Amino acid sequence: MATATQLAPDWWQSFFDDDYALIWSDAITEAQTQAQCEALWDLVQLREGSRVLDAGCGYGRLARPLAERGAVVVGVDQSAQLLAHAESNRGTVPATQLRYVRHDLRYRLSEGEFDAAFNAFTGIGYGTEADDLAILTTLHDAVRMGGLVLLDTIQ
Repeated sequence: MATATQLAPDWWQSFFDDDYALIWSDAITEAQTQAQCEALWDLVQLREGSRVLDAGCGYGRLARPLAERGAVVVGVDQSAQLLAHAESNRGTVPATQLRYVRHDLRYRLSEGEFDAAFNAFTGIGYGTEADDLAILTTLHDAVRMGGLVLLDTIQ
């Protein structure tokens, strides 16, 4: 098995592709997704109209159901392929309720004032410690005063 020091520094930029979406969309059931959205809704104290940043939204697994429930969601990811999957699975959710944006979270977003920002299924640890700090700074800066940031890590 390759160690982090043996991998190319930006290996993750091509890792999150169509195969990733296929594998994980089959591995996590709709019931699991709905339960996770319910828990997220309660944990972050969302309500209809809450502005939510799904940072590292991937193929939109959590962004879409949160928008269907009434949150106004911006899903951000660096992978054009995963965002294409997310867009193709948006269903009838209008763009005013759910938008997908391609963006590298190591850099500040052009919009902010979110009620909550979350990074589920981990987006930390793929690069350097400086990369991780930059991502965490982006999440911090994206929420309004008193807004919440939730970080999910896989151990």
